Amino acid sequence: MKENHLEKELRKYIRSTKHFLCCPKSYRRHFSLEMKHDLEQFILENETVKISDIIDYFGTPAELAQTYLDSVPKEKISSYKLKKKAFLILSGGIFTILTIAIVLFLLFKLNEPHELDKVYIHQTTEILEEN
Repeated sequence: MKENHLEKELRKYIRSTKHFLCCPKSYRRHFSLEMKHDLEQFILENETVKISDIIDYFGTPAELAQTYLDSVPKEKISSYKLKKKAFLILSGGIFTILTIAIVLFLLFKLNEPHELDKVYIHQTTEILEEN
């Protein structure tokens, strides 16, 4: 039971740390492999390990991520941030244009004059003769 709880906490710790990594995917992948190896080594070297021990040794997720980011070349990080920003702006622009196009289409479609079908019914009155 204790091991399962530690595994959950470790996954949460790793996920939180990855959240703070703002660098290219290849660097994040390398960091993940390195971090998992270091965590496994730390757990093997210490008999009873709690998540607080891991945080004391490696630091908070933000601190650990920053330590790794300090080793990534600054131009790689700058390039990544620029590409990410451009992608977000482009995606937002496309989303906005599509939304406007759909709204305009619906407005024109709803306000389009509809031709009513006229149905003429010829009514005849028959005078019934009483016989």
